[in-house]
Amino acid sequence: MVSNAFSAGIVPGGLRDKSEIKILICYIMDKIKNPLKKSDVALALQTYGLANYFEVSDAFSEMLSGGSILKQGESGYVIGPQGKMIVEELSKTLPSVVRDRAIQAIRMYVERTKAEKENKVIIKENEFGFDVTCIVSDGSFEMLKLTLYAPDREAANKIKSNFYKNPGEIYAKILVLMAD
Repeated sequence: MVSNAFSAGIVPGGLRDKSEIKILICYIMDKIKNPLKKSDVALALQTYGLANYFEVSDAFSEMLSGGSILKQGESGYVIGPQGKMIVEELSKTLPSVVRDRAIQAIRMYVERTKAEKENKVIIKENEFGFDVTCIVSDGSFEMLKLTLYAPDREAANKIKSNFYKNPGEIYAKILVLMAD
């Protein structure tokens, strides 16, 4: 297999064929049900090594102009009737592991994006290392503000990454520990 810019970062079992990528996009849009942004789909598939960002973007644009995907709202997209036919007729041609990983990837990506919008992490260097301030918010007020020490930038970034995985769970666990 020849490696090029359009296959870089794709894990074994990931998709390189644009037709397969189109089927996968339709499958995702059909299963998720909520409008999705083009960038969210492309970045999620790229982040998890399932397809190349540029190939996904190109396939998405072709599907939009062909009616498989329909614009809904300002930046959201949903599956169209033609896309539903593609899912019904062709989704089984994709390996089930790819279909499952794609759904997991888009859900995780959308949840992470939402967590990063609603919550905040501030990393500040101090004389001993770094202060990592994690803030859980519901959008209108701060529910929790916690500052942790990290000895180096790598540890600070790890705290940040782990916080964004599930800030609600962190809040709930701290609340149970402190209020019980």
